[in-house]
Amino acid sequence: MRNGWTETTLGEIADVIGGGTPSTSVPEYWGNEVIWLTPTEIVAIDGKTVRDSIRKLSREGLANSGAQILPKGSVILTSRASVGYVAISECELTTNQGFQSLVPGKNVLSYFLMYWIQYNRHEFDSRAAGSTFKEISKTNVKSIKLNLPPLSEQKRIVDLISSVDSYIDALEQQAESARKSRKAVLHEMLSVGGDDWTETKIGEVANLNPEQARDFESERLIKYVDLSTVSFEGGIDREITPIRFCDAPSRARRIIRKDDVIISTVRPYLRGFAFVDEAFDGQIASTGFCVIRSQRDSVLPELLWAITGSNEFVEFLVKRSTGSNYPAVRPADIEDFQFNLPPIERQIAISELIRTFDEVIRKSIKSLNSIKQIRSGLLSELLSGDHEIPESYDKVMGAA
Repeated sequence: MRNGWTETTLGEIADVIGGGTPSTSVPEYWGNEVIWLTPTEIVAIDGKTVRDSIRKLSREGLANSGAQILPKGSVILTSRASVGYVAISECELTTNQGFQSLVPGKNVLSYFLMYWIQYNRHEFDSRAAGSTFKEISKTNVKSIKLNLPPLSEQKRIVDLISSVDSYIDALEQQAESARKSRKAVLHEMLSVGGDDWTETKIGEVANLNPEQARDFESERLIKYVDLSTVSFEGGIDREITPIRFCDAPSRARRIIRKDDVIISTVRPYLRGFAFVDEAFDGQIASTGFCVIRSQRDSVLPELLWAITGSNEFVEFLVKRSTGSNYPAVRPADIEDFQFNLPPIERQIAISELIRTFDEVIRKSIKSLNSIKQIRSGLLSELLSGDHEIPESYDKVMGAA
């Protein structure tokens, strides 16, 4: 342990405070006065700040529950089911009983404590117990040991991690802005159209599941695309390991070609969709996908991809889905989706615009993944005390 760092426990440097819930059968206990958080809300914003809640208590509800007011700057810590997720309170608030939040003492910074908990989430999870759902007790939280640096070192660590978080936020906002623009363009196209646009269906301008793998050589190496290797924004996993066709599952039957669109027919709300590029031309996909191949004299493949990525298309498939455990659609359902089809010249312009948005989203996500790995490494190096921030960094931060 480095000089100046001290071994302590969470209970020695912070007050640990639980939460509570008033009776849900008393309407007077619920209102719009006291912010009241549930674990789900914190899991969704892990590592950020919080200043509002979905549901709120009345003052009477607060008085008739185990909930306690937590001051601004408290570290809100989930302790039940999803254990070890954190946020910083930007104002006074309360929580339900699924928390053991920490009010930092004078020797520890709120943000340092939050980052430390993020890095050591496994410790909280390993101490949680329970048959119905896992939960960590107040006593257990208080007993967790940590090596605490001086306040000056805490601040340096917080400044560095915060600067990385600011970059992550900027990338997330960039991706979200591109998503919104993409959505707006598609909504305009699908709902408004133009005088020279025609109403059509996917089945009228594309062929579904046009090729089946029946005559492949058993020893031929293939990249098998199954449902787990596809995501809407990430596309098809580039790291799929080739296997022999004879070793592939019986569901490996759909031949895919460059510019095909593949749609997961199971749980379509998860958007297991992808646009096939050259790397997977002639490969094999699971029968859990519907392969859509555009009739190029009617619709560009890129436009067809844009249409199948719209909220309208996903909502249409969700409504057509059948089955409770694994809701699914049929190729005939996909064929029935109606949309407004512009002339080819307009299709080219729209496709280029959508491609631009998709490229921004793709690059942002790639950068996000890289920066998050860097952040994880920084947490490991700085919070363990194994590495010291060089003095040159202070000069950089001072000039920023």
